[in-house]
Amino acid sequence: MSAWFRRRFGRLRRMSLGNKLALLFVFLIIVPISATGIVSYGYYSRSLTDKATEYASQLSLNLMDKLDSYITDIKRISVVPLYLTDMQQSLQSAASSLNDQRQIDLYIEVMNHMKEGTHSVYIFDNHGNVHYNIKSSGIRSDLRERYWTWKSIAAEADGRAVLLSAQEDAFDAEQPAFIFTVVRGIQNIHTSEMIGLVAIDVRIAAIENAIKQLDAVTQGKTFIFDDKGRVVYESRGWVSGIAAPAAEAALTLADSGSYWEKVEGEQYIVSYSTSDSSGWKVFVYVPLHVLTDDAAKVRNVTVAVSLSIMAFALCLALLLSGAMTRPLKRLALTMKKVQMGSLDVRFVIDRQDEVGLVANQFNLMLDRIQSLIRENIAISNRKKTAELEALQSQINPHFIYNTLEMIRMTAEASRNIEVSEMAYTFGRLLRYSINRGNEIVTVERELEHLQLYMRVQNYRFPDKYKLTIRIDPELMRYRMIKLLFQPIVENAIFHGLEKSRNSCEILL
Repeated sequence: MSAWFRRRFGRLRRMSLGNKLALLFVFLIIVPISATGIVSYGYYSRSLTDKATEYASQLSLNLMDKLDSYITDIKRISVVPLYLTDMQQSLQSAASSLNDQRQIDLYIEVMNHMKEGTHSVYIFDNHGNVHYNIKSSGIRSDLRERYWTWKSIAAEADGRAVLLSAQEDAFDAEQPAFIFTVVRGIQNIHTSEMIGLVAIDVRIAAIENAIKQLDAVTQGKTFIFDDKGRVVYESRGWVSGIAAPAAEAALTLADSGSYWEKVEGEQYIVSYSTSDSSGWKVFVYVPLHVLTDDAAKVRNVTVAVSLSIMAFALCLALLLSGAMTRPLKRLALTMKKVQMGSLDVRFVIDRQDEVGLVANQFNLMLDRIQSLIRENIAISNRKKTAELEALQSQINPHFIYNTLEMIRMTAEASRNIEVSEMAYTFGRLLRYSINRGNEIVTVERELEHLQLYMRVQNYRFPDKYKLTIRIDPELMRYRMIKLLFQPIVENAIFHGLEKSRNSCEILL
């Protein structure tokens, strides 16, 4: 891991400053935008799904409330025969008259039209006679068989209305329909003895409009199961095989809730609720794509906006990095020209930022370099002149030394000892004064030179000047600057003693 990191870090270090700035801009702009978009979309999608699930649950509850309300109304209709005394008398009579039958038929017709959606109302007496009224053609094909079942159920219910689950029956061979039935025993008002029963068949179509409206909203399907797991209603034109697992779920699930289920490769959110009065369960299947369509649109818009912002940010990053590094590249190019020997170039300063500050210092550095070069050239020229002058000064003293030596030799040849000594003394004075490289001498050597100088003066003015030296002998080995004493003594002679006619003593 560390080796991989070092390689990546090394590659980053080798990148140009412009690429680093562009990468930095990309990281600081694109990454937060992408993260914000992803998080926002996830939160929105979850929130939308939760709200849609909650909405579907509310729709199933509303549907169940409508169904309960409708069934309650049907049960209330079944109560009517309990309070009709003339109908009860006719039911208790073994042979009712034609007028009684018409009276019962009238009551049945009234009951059959009290609530929209009722298909037929049957009233049985204890003798097996049946009175009925239907809104459309045809009656139950199994009416006689159903009678004994209904009678047993009514007897056990002891006057309470009983809801029987839906069954598919062929009232019309061309239009089979699901129906459910409400059965109630008719009890004598005075003795509470069961004297017959009333059965009301209701087509499920009575609530189908509400279910179709629900399916139109959810773009899904709806199932209704009774407390035994039997199908009460299912949306037409859907997968019939879903009924079995849904019925199993209806028996095992709690009263309400939701879960996810895949049907023929498509994901659904299933919301269900249970009726408190009938025990029926309503299952509402909502396709997931319906719930996530808006989220997908938001996602697409978010992605489009994010990509646009990223593209704009990338272009802006490239422009900014180029604008920030372009002066540095110009400065580097100028430095390369200087490196090639062109010292007259200058960086044109058109900014006041750090690059402008560096460029200004670079220009000042070039000015200083040129100034130093000029100074170095001038110093070099002066040095050469000084060397020539030194060479000339070395040549002239040699000529003088040689000339004095010739004079001395000539004087000795002529037996002129005084001239010879004067030439020798003057030569030594001249050699001491002009000799370069020995500017520091001992006190003793300086005093010897001073005595030679006084000897030359005494050649001019015989025995006029006397030099007395009282310097401690311990100081003779100390070092001093050459020609320090002679100017002092010389000034004393020229400006003080030369005009005197008497002998003079110079004390040192």
